Amino acid sequence: MAMNMNVVKGFQAKEIERWTTGHLTAGSTVVSDGLACFSSVKKAGCAHVSIVTGGGPECVSLEEFT
Repeated sequence: MAMNMNVVKGFQAKEIERWTTGHLTAGSTVVSDGLACFSSVKKAGCAHVSIVTGGGPECVSLEEFT
């Protein structure tokens, strides 16, 4: 398992799709906090797991994001 974190221009579907095609291999699984824009990773052949956190400081303690 690996984590890839980069700065993106914004959380819009087109920007996330652009980032995905430049940084991930098709077949990768993307785990996100549930923002709708992350569903665009599917267009690049990646799977998407959405974990809605609700925000706030408690969300950083979720195992999936540590």
